Amino acid sequence: MKRFSALLCALALCLLCACGTQTDQPYSPSLTSTLLEADVFSEPLEPLDQEIACLLYQLDGEQFNLTDLQAHRSAGATYEEVAVLTFQTEADASAALSTMKVYVAARLADCRSYMPDQAPKLEHAILDQRANSILLVVAADWTAAAELAK
Repeated sequence: MKRFSALLCALALCLLCACGTQTDQPYSPSLTSTLLEADVFSEPLEPLDQEIACLLYQLDGEQFNLTDLQAHRSAGATYEEVAVLTFQTEADASAALSTMKVYVAARLADCRSYMPDQAPKLEHAILDQRANSILLVVAADWTAAAELAK
């Protein structure tokens, strides 16, 4: 019985370690495609050019050492968007995350004034850093988007 208990404890420890390792992996740029195909947005999103996205997010690519950006944004009357940003280092991503938080807060303040029906999307925005990457998702179905982003 002791051997069985020890085996169960070892198995549980392995599973916990495996789960921890997975969340340390950076977000894949292909996650944007996965989310776009999953019907979590209320309208089709348009791809954003890296230069335009950096202007919107107030991220100077050289200052933050941005190496890749996959972003899509609503061209219509919603505040929906998705972006995966990859940086050279975790420190670069961490600095950019602070700037991205300001961006989301400003969008929410603006939204509450002009389109209050869109505010819940921004209130439930996913803005997360994993390793040297950041994920931003503002979706109509934020619960499904969060499940896909795990």
